[in-house]
Amino acid sequence: MILPEAFRMAHQLGFSRFTATEQSTILGHPLRLKTLCADGRVIVSEHFIVAEKRTEGWVFGATLTPLPEGSEPDQ
Repeated sequence: MILPEAFRMAHQLGFSRFTATEQSTILGHPLRLKTLCADGRVIVSEHFIVAEKRTEGWVFGATLTPLPEGSEPDQ
């Protein structure tokens, strides 16, 4: 998981809301979020998330770009 534990519930709620309404305010917009690294460090990175609805359901993709140390997240 790349989400710090403190943000997992909010992520789950937002994802549930999207699947129910199919409306999003974050898709296709850069977001500066905290990211949990494999070594346990938490850094700020820019997330650009996209989604495409297909016959079998939604498919999601994201590009994450680490930001310089000292960068502040949007949230």
